[in-house]
Order: sequence, then C-alpha cells, then structure tokens
Amino acid sequence: MKTLCFLDRLELTDLFGPVSQVMPEDIRVLHLAYDTPEADKLAAMGITDAPVFKKLLPAFLKDTPPDADRLAEMERLIVSATDGAFGLNSAIQSDRTMQGMDYADCLRLADAYLAFWQDYVAKHEVDHILHETVSLLFNFMAAVALAERGGSYLFCIMSQAEPGSYRFMVMEGVELFSPDITRALALPPGTRGAEGYTRDDLRAFLEEFRNSIATFFGGAVTQSVAWHQLAAKSLRNIVRRQARAGGLDPMIDAIELWGLRQNTPAEKLRNLRDYRRDVRFDAYEPDQTYWFYPLHLEPEAVVLYQSHGIYTNQIKLIENIAGQLPPGHLLYVKDHPHDIGYRAAADYRRLNAVPNIRLLDAGVPGKQVIGNAYGVVTITGTAGFEAMLMRKPVVAFGTTFYTGYQGVSQLDHIRDLRATLHGLTPDSLPDDEALLDYLEAYFASIHPGMISFFAGRAAKSGIDLDENARVVAQGLARTIRAL
Repeated sequence: MKTLCFLDRLELTDLFGPVSQVMPEDIRVLHLAYDTPEADKLAAMGITDAPVFKKLLPAFLKDTPPDADRLAEMERLIVSATDGAFGLNSAIQSDRTMQGMDYADCLRLADAYLAFWQDYVAKHEVDHILHETVSLLFNFMAAVALAERGGSYLFCIMSQAEPGSYRFMVMEGVELFSPDITRALALPPGTRGAEGYTRDDLRAFLEEFRNSIATFFGGAVTQSVAWHQLAAKSLRNIVRRQARAGGLDPMIDAIELWGLRQNTPAEKLRNLRDYRRDVRFDAYEPDQTYWFYPLHLEPEAVVLYQSHGIYTNQIKLIENIAGQLPPGHLLYVKDHPHDIGYRAAADYRRLNAVPNIRLLDAGVPGKQVIGNAYGVVTITGTAGFEAMLMRKPVVAFGTTFYTGYQGVSQLDHIRDLRATLHGLTPDSLPDDEALLDYLEAYFASIHPGMISFFAGRAAKSGIDLDENARVVAQGLARTIRAL
C-alpha cells in the first residue's frame, strides 16, 4: 500500500480535502495543513487529523546555522535528489522569499525545512507528497527528503485535451517530468492504454487543434487592470501589512512576510502608467519571418526551480535568443495574458531597444502567433507543446512533458542555441505519423478532472465539484500505483 500525504496550502485545500475522501482504499491518505486556516477548512470537511506544518517547524529550527558536517550532508542530498541541477546555495537563491534575508538565517531555515521533512516522511512512512509545483525552499526540501527514502514529490498541471474538457497530468520531482508519458512512450503503439483514442481520433484531434485559434486554458482567470480596483487593493494591502506584520515570526512566517512586503496592485498601477508613457508595443505582422518567445510569469516556479535558477533574467535570455537567430529572422515576444502589468516597464524598454525584437501586446492571441511563427523558443511553456502539435520547430531550455519528443530540441546552455536554430526547418521535423505516436502516449497519460483551484477557477468553471473530486482521485491513484 502506498502512502500519499496531501500538503494542504491555500486553495489547494479546497481540492485536496474532497479528493482525499474518495481516494481508493489501496492508497493510504494523510493530510498536513500548512497553517491554521487550512486545518480549520479541513476540519469543516470532517478531516480532523491534520497536523499543522508551521506549528511543527519551530521544533526543528536551531539557534545557530548548521555545522560543516550538516552542510555537507545537505549539499550531498540536494545534488543527489536533483541529479546535480541544484546545490544548497542555488536552492536558496531560487526561493524568492529568501531574497534579502541574512545568509545565516537562510541556512538555519533550510536546515529546519530539511530536518522537518526527513522526520515527517520517516515517521509516517510517506511514499509521496502531493502539493503544487516546487516553487519555494520549503517544498523543495520535501522533494529532497522523499528522494532520500526512494519516494517522490508529486504535483499536477492542467493538460490540453478536447475543447470544453478538463484534463490533468501528474508530475514528479522538481521539474515538469511526467512519469506516465515516459512509461507510455516505452511501450509499443497500440498497447499504451489510450482508451477511446483510435488513430483516426488522434488525427481528428490534431486537425481540429490546428484549425482553431483557441488558447490552451484560455478560460483561466485574468487579473483586473481597472485602475480603481488596483488602487483599492493597494490600499488594502498597506492596511493589512500594518495590521499583520508585527505578529509574524521572521523565520517561521518568512513566506508570509515576503508576501506582505509586496504590493503588487501598486506596482501594476505604476507599471501600466509607464507602459503608456515609455513602451512601444508593435503591430502583429503575421507575414514576417519570426520566432516566438512567450514570456513566463515572474516570479514563478518555471523561472526559479524548473529552469534550475539559470534563466531567472528572462530579458537577458531574450536578448541572447534574438542575437543568435538566423539573419533576417525577427523574435516576437509577448507576455502572459492572465496577469497584465506585473512586469516593470524597464524590461519592455530593453526589448524595444533590440532591432530584431518585436514586442506584442499581451492580448494578441498566442495560438495565432504560434501558427504563423517559424518556430518557438521557451523555457518549459505550453506554447512549446502547441507549436509541436502545429509541427513547428521548438527549442526548450528546461525539462517538461513534451521535451522527450524527437521534434523538440532541449538545450542545456544558451551558447548551443545558434547552431540549433540554424539547423531547424519545418522539413527537419518528424512527420505527423510520429506526432500521432506521441499523442497516443500523451492521451494515455492524462486524466479527467479540474485541478486548478487558484483564484476561484474551479468554482467559476461550473463543474460538479463532487464528481470532479471522484475522477481526480481515480487519476491520481492510477499514476501512484504505477510509480
């Protein structure tokens, strides 16, 4: 019997609570609430055995930084768990909430996180922890502790499927690695378990996808940019900061204190004003020869942990990409449409200054830009998957579920980009039959269900939440049994 621990934090509690109550009996279920509000929410669902992470953590927090032997042990475990992608210092750097903290305090907190998870997974014989994408040091250390015992850290992402349907994929570890796709691709076509998807079904899906400009997960909640709403939220954040900051512990509540220091609505007001004054958004001209780089939101997991902390400066990355394109090729750049105004105008002005970069308004449909592009360059974005389905050249700088496809070039270093780009043409890509082989493995690996509960997305989708919990539980169990 496998033991699965649901790590309940924020809106994930609304998903994990109901899902845990309908998990198949061969999966042993535990809950660990991040803080008291999550524990209270679980208790209201009838789940009362949920210890609180932030109440347990102080017992593992020492007054002094770890000694040399402990630091060496932490380094060894991190390097082993991430196949050398991270060491202790790079893991700390990738946690945005530790920026500006005293280094000794960072080491103390890193030690406490790892010690807590080592104790917890051993004491409760945990095989898997389910949470969100690794995005902070506290859940990064959960992945490290699990790897030490032969278990794995799991998270889910929404997945492209038929229009109007919700599907998800289970990922394992620090990166966007899909154990299900890897396993399915190792099997001969026709034996992968893509029930209900004949070759003709897959061909019809591919044709419909290519003929539509609908953006993947286009119904996701978009943040408001109305100035009066931003002003009201900004004022509320100032009041909240003054009311709460004095009662928070600088170590145990480091994540929350970082959040209180941010006033994103105020920054958006300033940025939107500066866009109008100082930024040039170019007209979209589909007939030009161009590559497309879709900006990842920042600071998020993709540019922190999934890209190994190497590409946190996306603007410099984009400048390097534009500099290595073949002569006569432009680079179209567009920000994420679901969060307008989060990026400083100075970033866009740097892009405006590069002769062969064209900066598009975020409202331009991404699918349309991909459809007319020569190719797509991304870290691990879903735009790369969409381009792959359109049989476009794709270059990725991180590991994700589609980088195992033979038509995608995965690079470890920006210096390798020029030679790769110059060798990529539509004629160099595998044909549609190879793409259909991959799609068979893909559809064998995704599960029905809506797992994106942040910003009220699930409630606004109109789905039956009880039925959704049931199908999500079945999908999770299917993946866990095969791990």
